[in-house]
Amino acid sequence: MNLKVRAYPNPFGSSISLEVICEQDEQVIFRLYNPAGKVIKMSYWKLVSGMNKIILDNLERLTPGSYLVELKDQHEATLHTTELLKE
Repeated sequence: MNLKVRAYPNPFGSSISLEVICEQDEQVIFRLYNPAGKVIKMSYWKLVSGMNKIILDNLERLTPGSYLVELKDQHEATLHTTELLKE
């Protein structure tokens, strides 16, 4: 599966917006990793063909640093990773 992903703002404060464009309907696994490499958020998303917009909020308590956003398919194959900085 081919995904086009835009994650913003970077650096982020209290929320992250993800715009995901996919060619077909797909269920993906979302994970957010902290600077130590620990999963701090995980969820399953049902993406539809075309544009999908997801907002992750309530992130203001995260410590400043580099965070990794990862999207994987149901077989755990990595579809996309993005590094974001927390202010």
